[in-house]
Amino acid sequence: MNPVIIVITGNPGVGKHTVSKKLAEDIGYTLIDINKVVLQDMDKGSNDYDDDTVQKKEVDDTFDVDTDLIKEKIAKEVSREGKDDDGGSYNRGKKNIIIVGHLAPYVLSKNQVDKVIVLRKSPYDLLKVYKERNYSEKKAKDNAGSEILGVIANDARAEFADAIIQLDTTGKPVQEIIQQIKKSIMIGHKVANKKEEEDSTDKATTEAIDWLSLVAQKNDLRKFFGY
Repeated sequence: MNPVIIVITGNPGVGKHTVSKKLAEDIGYTLIDINKVVLQDMDKGSNDYDDDTVQKKEVDDTFDVDTDLIKEKIAKEVSREGKDDDGGSYNRGKKNIIIVGHLAPYVLSKNQVDKVIVLRKSPYDLLKVYKERNYSEKKAKDNAGSEILGVIANDARAEFADAIIQLDTTGKPVQEIIQQIKKSIMIGHKVANKKEEEDSTDKATTEAIDWLSLVAQKNDLRKFFGY
């Protein structure tokens, strides 16, 4: 069986890093953080970024990201076979991987992944998260506005098609989100834990999410899109 590659993406603040780390521990997958790959590349290979630092320095449009280079680095990580720096062949074995990052739709392709989970969150909740992170008003509104318009979700759908599942994380504990993701993995008969697959009777489906209608009904468009 080929290794399983799951992507967890979404706007900054939706909980993807917290969820991905816990999920990787639960199901024994290797975790690849795209932010960490970007930051290490910008610091010429430094490995001094722990999880807290990576989350605080979430890569955004203020970073000059070479997406072509990041694509190459991620492709090497997810490929089972390739060439090392000396031109020799290597085989990474059948390791299952979770890739996390909001840049996923721009540095991965459909043929590289099995399932893409797009985490979503109420823009009202995101503004609270961004305030805690000391985002500027413009940065907070830009990110919340992106969530309202579903930019990452739409880009993920364009790139990965029917491989994606949307999940609303608003007000949900981490463990509940993880259980929903596990069910989505099981549906594809890819989960390693056979007992969990046999015990599961629910089917995870993509959630219909329309923040724009919610914000318009509350007459709050200026709250998110006005400066």
